Amino acid sequence: MQKKIRAVHTTRKNPKMPLLAQIATSLASLTVFAPLAATTETGRSKRLKHERALAVSCFVEFLDYFGRFLTSNLGGNIPMSIRPPKFESKIGSKEPKNRQKMKLLTSSKTVGVDLMGGEASPLEVIKALKSLALPSGIDLILIGTPEWAPFAHPLKFRAASEVIEMDDPPLLALRRKKDASLCVGIRMLKEGQIQGFVSSGNTGALVSYAKIALSTLPHILRPALLALMPTKKKPMAVLDVGANLQAKADHLVQFAWIGAAYQQARGIENPAIGLLNIGSEAMKGTSEHRLAYAKLQEQPGFRGNVEGKSAFEGDLDVLVTDGFTGNVFLKTAEGVASFILDQIATETIQSQFGDLQKRLHYAEYPGALLAGVRGIVIKCHGYSTAQGITNGVRHAADLIIGDFLGRLQNHWKKKAT
Repeated sequence: MQKKIRAVHTTRKNPKMPLLAQIATSLASLTVFAPLAATTETGRSKRLKHERALAVSCFVEFLDYFGRFLTSNLGGNIPMSIRPPKFESKIGSKEPKNRQKMKLLTSSKTVGVDLMGGEASPLEVIKALKSLALPSGIDLILIGTPEWAPFAHPLKFRAASEVIEMDDPPLLALRRKKDASLCVGIRMLKEGQIQGFVSSGNTGALVSYAKIALSTLPHILRPALLALMPTKKKPMAVLDVGANLQAKADHLVQFAWIGAAYQQARGIENPAIGLLNIGSEAMKGTSEHRLAYAKLQEQPGFRGNVEGKSAFEGDLDVLVTDGFTGNVFLKTAEGVASFILDQIATETIQSQFGDLQKRLHYAEYPGALLAGVRGIVIKCHGYSTAQGITNGVRHAADLIIGDFLGRLQNHWKKKAT
């Protein structure tokens, strides 16, 4: 044991190492590392290793500061042998990487599109995306299995070896198909390679992997799927439409905040908010609905409870509900719209209802935003057409340009204060 301690105290002189660097190594060894050689306790060893690294880091930073002080006061007339080495401590080494990532995010705005998993043919989606006119500064990258790469030119393409199908169990598929197009896109979003991701694949897998890989924004308890639905006057943001089957009062209140921030990003300064319920009276609904109603009284723009039949009047900008009710509400509305369109789609009057069909056809609507995670994720219907997916891409581009994530975080800061 004594030999080990003496070995630690002994510092081999390196003629290439500056004098101050040798002093720093010797001091760190004497003050911190020597006790480490005399103990065999694992916990103590880890703690002492951490202390040694911290001591070396602090001492080197002091030498750097002292060297800069001498340089500024002595005009650079310092012998090279005693100038402090240009070390970068472990504590400060993360800053340049973060700066590089921020430069990447601000210099490039790219939307990734998942070609796989939905009912639309990847070839049809590629053709539609090639003819899509995007805002200036927005690029596209397609994500799919390798056989579709030759058709993607001149658009960028990222190959993925696997596909998560609609009938795959979400969590099992995520464990077994880690190189699926859906997973590749979410990872690219996390790494900053893209700023928005559009998919018509498995909803459960998309939401689950986004929660795991991206995590939620600060102070947000649960992300929610937000869908824009047409009304008599203007589009209405409905959330949640499927990410959370059950929601407590605090979740519903946060959904209202998310919806308000979303509509503000679309240019609506004071969004009108309603809580979907079985009646308009304050005491209607479950205990969670009643508690949410009471808490939302402090929310600017809250209009109270709203029945399903009144939701499409066009007086609301945001409609709040839990994921189970919201999903039933959304798909019931889509079914009714599809039934009406089929009934009126005759050869004699089809031209008169062309605009109505564009507004109501769910397969061409831009999909739902997974609001609350650290990234722009758009979930299109599994049966979305190629046009519906391109509309989802436009939606993602608008949210990126409108800085939806920044507005949402600012909205939260105001709530916190």
